[in-house]
Amino acid sequence: MGFSIKSIVDFRNLQGFKGYFIITICFVLGLALSILLFDNYLMRYIIGSRDIVKIPDLIGMSANDAELKVQLLGLEYVKSSEQFNLKFNPGTVVNQIPRAGIEVKTGRKIFCTLSKGRELIKMPFLIGRTIRTSVTMLQQSGLCVGELIYSFSDSIGKDTVIGQIKQGGSMVPYGDTISIIVSKGALKQLQTPNLIGYPFPEALKILTENGFKLGSTDYIKDGTYLKNTVIKQDPASGESVPDNSIINLTITK
Repeated sequence: MGFSIKSIVDFRNLQGFKGYFIITICFVLGLALSILLFDNYLMRYIIGSRDIVKIPDLIGMSANDAELKVQLLGLEYVKSSEQFNLKFNPGTVVNQIPRAGIEVKTGRKIFCTLSKGRELIKMPFLIGRTIRTSVTMLQQSGLCVGELIYSFSDSIGKDTVIGQIKQGGSMVPYGDTISIIVSKGALKQLQTPNLIGYPFPEALKILTENGFKLGSTDYIKDGTYLKNTVIKQDPASGESVPDNSIINLTITK
């Protein structure tokens, strides 16, 4: 025989190595195929074959629009609570859980908080109070001070509130702007001087010295008075009129 015992042993060892190698290759290929099948089929079965969607941004949307948008994506809309909000109108989404942009499986619940609008508070009574006190009361109530409108008042002293745009005791939105009317004090009243019979230059001097202004001047012929004499005035002598009022004169020519 041409084969030695050693050759026969080496040949058998070679055959055994090849068999082991083939078995190893088959095992690796089988494992890879199993993983592929698991990812593509079994995993979908385990998670229910549901799609993955990105949660939309619902902040600022009306409840109806938000619910429709969520449902179109296969998600479930849930109204979780309501809260007062200065920025958003009633019925608007102000918060959501989970937040926008997160990827979730279809069927996930989206919890939304809706705005109740601005909280209503009772308007304080300001009439008869000083400006300083009124401003403090408005700020402590959560209201903003608007325009200060000044007006003369014969009955209420200077720098005292005589009117308010929103009636005291009424319900107004939190953070609302409130304008108030403030007294400038009594309007100064003057009695008109008697100018009848005075020469026009002297009558004009009396007007200006007593806080009045010259209005219109009408010239007429009159045989009783000398030329350039005041024979009529409007308002008449002794009437109470505001400071800096106009007096119209009729003068002879």
